[in-house]
Order: sequence, then structure tokens, then C-alpha cells
Amino acid sequence: MKRLLLALALFTTAAYAGWPYLYLYRLDRAVATGRPAALSGLVGLDALRTAYRKRIDAGVEQALGEASNPVAKWLREGARSLGAHAVEQLIDLDWALAKLRPPTSTPDGDGAEPGAGRGLLSNTTYAFFESWNRFDVEIRYPQRPALRIVLALSGWRWQVVEIV
Repeated sequence: MKRLLLALALFTTAAYAGWPYLYLYRLDRAVATGRPAALSGLVGLDALRTAYRKRIDAGVEQALGEASNPVAKWLREGARSLGAHAVEQLIDLDWALAKLRPPTSTPDGDGAEPGAGRGLLSNTTYAFFESWNRFDVEIRYPQRPALRIVLALSGWRWQVVEIV
């Protein structure tokens, strides 16, 4: 009986540990299709937009500070409003696909850079749990800065909630 419980616990742990990697594979296949609609269940647009709004708010606070000057308050509110509007307009499945898609070719004198045109998984350099419900992925495409993707457990599925 103890062995059965131990085997069940090990199987459950291994299944849970492999679960986000399955979603990462599904994300790779969806990006490979080149169709934004393929990302619809894998990308949490509301969470992405919220994360970018927070980044904009933090940047505005850092730039303008906590001044009591009415002009500074007006600028701060205007920048936040414009930033929120821009996030709503720009961050959609097309934007997510453009961020996640690998470069088709990167000239390096002799043709394409190694890794160019290959999928998301083949350029993944790091993928592991940040916490029990967040999974951190780093992707390094040639000639681009590292791309960080965060998957979060939403109900019974993992979704992309940050692309940085």
C-alpha cells in the first residue's frame, strides 16, 4: 500500500512538473502556424495588458515622482491614460505572435544565423517554475535581446501572462 501511494505521489509530481512544458510545446506549435488565432487559448490578453499597464505606471512614477505640483499631477494622469489606451490598442494576438515568432533569417555574411527560423522551443535557454503557479521561460533568438515569457496557471490551464 505504501509503495502504491509513493508511486502515485511520484507520478502526480512528475505530471505536474511536466504540465507547463506541454503548454510550452503547444505554444511553439501555435507560433509555428503563423496565425494569431492559434494563440487564443494560450495567451491571456487581459493579464498581458495588466502587466504592461503596471510597467507604464511604474515608469511614469519614476519619471515624474510624487510631486504635489498640479502640472506634474496632470502630466502623470495624462501619461497613464495615454499608456493605458495604447496598451488596449496595441496588445492583441497579432502583437503576441510578432513578439514570439522567431526571425526568419538573420544575415551573417554566409546566410542565416544559427537558430534563425527555428522554433520557439529550439531557442529556449531556460524554462522552470518561478512558483507553484508561475513558469518562467527565457528564449534567445539570434540578433535579438533575450525574450522572457511567464506562464501562469489559470484554472486548469497555463497561459502566457507576460512577454518581456
